[in-house]
Amino acid sequence: MKLNFFTAAFPYKTSESFIENEIAIVAGRFETVQIFPYVKPSGAYRKIPANCFIKTIESEARVKLPPKDYFLLLRILFIEFRLSQKKMYFLRHLKRWASFTKKAIMDANWLANQPEINNEAICYSFWMNDWAFALAILKMKKKISKFVFRSCGFDIWDERHPGNYLPFRGFIYKYSDRIFPNSKTAEFYLKEKNIFPEKIKRMYLGTTDRGIAPFDSRKLFTIVSCSHVTALKRIHLIIEILDQLEFSVQWIHFGTGNELESIKEKAKKLDAKHQVEFKGFVSNEEYFSFFETQSVNLFITTSSTEGLPVTLQEAISFGIPCLATDVGGVREVVTPETGILIPANFDPKEVAGKISAFKSSGQNTISFRTGVREYWKRNFEANVTYSQFLDEILKESFKLKS
Repeated sequence: MKLNFFTAAFPYKTSESFIENEIAIVAGRFETVQIFPYVKPSGAYRKIPANCFIKTIESEARVKLPPKDYFLLLRILFIEFRLSQKKMYFLRHLKRWASFTKKAIMDANWLANQPEINNEAICYSFWMNDWAFALAILKMKKKISKFVFRSCGFDIWDERHPGNYLPFRGFIYKYSDRIFPNSKTAEFYLKEKNIFPEKIKRMYLGTTDRGIAPFDSRKLFTIVSCSHVTALKRIHLIIEILDQLEFSVQWIHFGTGNELESIKEKAKKLDAKHQVEFKGFVSNEEYFSFFETQSVNLFITTSSTEGLPVTLQEAISFGIPCLATDVGGVREVVTPETGILIPANFDPKEVAGKISAFKSSGQNTISFRTGVREYWKRNFEANVTYSQFLDEILKESFKLKS
């Protein structure tokens, strides 16, 4: 079997680092894996298995739509309009959707000319994004026989899009074989829309086993966070929580983003008793090495929206308790067995009180951390989750061949 794997930018640059957990296991189940990143940022790409290859779309492929494809464009728009649950919004922005569709058809035409794109290979998109749209077009034209995709965040929640409308959900769902949201919460949300609900099945992502992290309760209480520094992640709220703590802590943040400088300025106003460090972007190996060697009391996220964060899965794999907002599928990782779930719209003073209580509680102990790690093993261990996912798509593939 051969796999065509469609990503946003992986294995290039800093995005989609969590795919590193998946690619090694996926590559072991296929003869070859052709990776198609939608964009090719400057710089080197990450290390990938020997049977994985990279192909990027040429810019000239998106220059002009052949006249014969304008009827196809109209047909796609009609299908999406018929399946859309926001018909008036769709019509008001029809010019925009026509532009999206035009680009998707050009992407599909380029793919159709690639030798790897055929009825024998499985096509798998990590997101319901531009690639998924192009693959749905190829499936409609019977250029491919097998197309599945995951949904992991922005491609799940209508509320994250203008007009509460995620464009071309109906069309892409119609021509996909299976849809794999990354949490039970997302699965329920998508099935409630009643757009091909029979195709939808939750499949967790997973993280690799790097052992339990060291822990020393005598050391300075350490809080770690990891995310892009953007408005959705609300890193400023971590600063507000720290400002309410009466005891000293060390706060370390991994990640960069367009709000990083602003956050650094806000952090300078914290009481001098706190130690703050911004690590910026680091490689996966450097990130994991930190947890393998440092004592961390608590991992924290304050996002306003999430899918099911891999960073939380990684933290509990080390046995580190988590404090996180109850958004998206977070409650499937952060439970009474693994940490503290807080409301999306929380009071920083109340959360500071929870951290103070945590510090002197049974949750801040080696025995609790052992239980945290056991919860991860049962639910998010990569060899288990990705094997289940691959079994599912291969099972469907053999059905198509029979």
